Amino acid sequence: MSRVRVPFPALIPIKSGYFFGGVAKWSKAKVCKTFIRRFESDRRLSFHKSAILKSFYVYILLCQKDNKRYIGFTDNLDRRLNEHNSGLVKSTKNRRPFILIYKEEFDYKIDAMKREKEIKSRKGKFIVPH
Repeated sequence: MSRVRVPFPALIPIKSGYFFGGVAKWSKAKVCKTFIRRFESDRRLSFHKSAILKSFYVYILLCQKDNKRYIGFTDNLDRRLNEHNSGLVKSTKNRRPFILIYKEEFDYKIDAMKREKEIKSRKGKFIVPH
């Protein structure tokens, strides 16, 4: 059985336990796919690029049916508003149509999540600025 060098130390599953650092010939394809998926995937590279340039939004929608508000956050405001108005969101499906009455833009997802939670925690006291 010949060994193939792996460019990173890894625990590779084989029939009788784990093998550290090298790979049996029969499992070479599995390791290569894993290596490519982790370190050279276009999907992951494009994800990191888009994460740098992406904006996140906290939004407040007003239901025209019962005048109640819905508060949420998203990275694509137009798509999310269309989802709400077309009935694809389970929690707002029966309250359509909605209009966007407020939005805030953030650079990081965690900041948008914190702001959404802050607005929801004092829902009755939040006054929408004009």
